[in-house]
Amino acid sequence: MILLLALFQILTSSGDTGKYPRWFFFPPDSLPCITGYSYQTTTPNYDASVRWSVFTSAGLTGNVEYWNHQSKNPDDRRNSDYQFEFSSPLADSIQPKLVSIDRFGTNQFQNEYIELYSFSPDTAGIFDWQKLTTYPKQSWTDSTAWHDEDFFYGVGSFTIKYNENDAWRVAEDRAILAAVQHYQLELAEVKILNRSEMKDDLEGVTRLRFNHRLTGITVLGRWVNTQYKTALVWVRVKKIENLK
Repeated sequence: MILLLALFQILTSSGDTGKYPRWFFFPPDSLPCITGYSYQTTTPNYDASVRWSVFTSAGLTGNVEYWNHQSKNPDDRRNSDYQFEFSSPLADSIQPKLVSIDRFGTNQFQNEYIELYSFSPDTAGIFDWQKLTTYPKQSWTDSTAWHDEDFFYGVGSFTIKYNENDAWRVAEDRAILAAVQHYQLELAEVKILNRSEMKDDLEGVTRLRFNHRLTGITVLGRWVNTQYKTALVWVRVKKIENLK
C-alpha cells in the first residue's frame, strides 16, 4: 500500500504531466505578485503572505556546514540549522488582501497545489501553459551565485522526485542562501579527523554562519531538470547587511 501511494504521488506531479503555467517559470515582473505553496496543513494563501513578508525584509540566522565546500554540491551539506525571521504583523495584514490569479495542482491525491497571488483583482486570469519539452535550459542554471552593482543573485536546487511543493520551497530557500553565501565574508574552515580502518584522513569542513538582514528578495525564474528530476530556482536580493 505504501509503495502504491508513493507511486501515485510521483505520477500525479506537475513534472510528470510535462507542463506548467508560464507565470511559474517566468514570474511577472510588471505586477506585485507572490507564489504560495500548500504543504501539510498550510494553505497557499498563508504561505504566500509569509513569503511576501520574508521577501520584503527578513533576518537570516543560523549556520550550514559542508564537508567539501569546493564542490558546490548541495548533497555535501551535512548540518543545516537556519531560520528566516519575518514580521508576523505584516504577513497577517496582507493575507486578506491577496487576490488569487491562478493555480495548478502538483499532487491530486493529497490535494496539493501552487497558487499565484496579487493585490489587484484586475490581474485575475488564466495564463498560457509551458511544456517542458519546449522550455530550453536557462543560462542561469549553470551558476551558483554572483552579483552586480545593484543586486546579489543565487540559484538553488532540490530533487522533485517525491514531494514537489517541498522541492520548490527548499530550492527557493537554497537560492537565497546561495546569494547570502556569496556576500558573506566570514567563512570559518576547520579540520576534523575522520578515522577509518585503513588510515586517518583530514577532511575540510566549511561552516557558514548567518546573521544578516535581507531586503528586496525576488524570484526571477524557475526551471526543471528533467534528466535528474530537479527543481531549480533563481532569486535576486536587493540588500544584504551583517547584523551584530
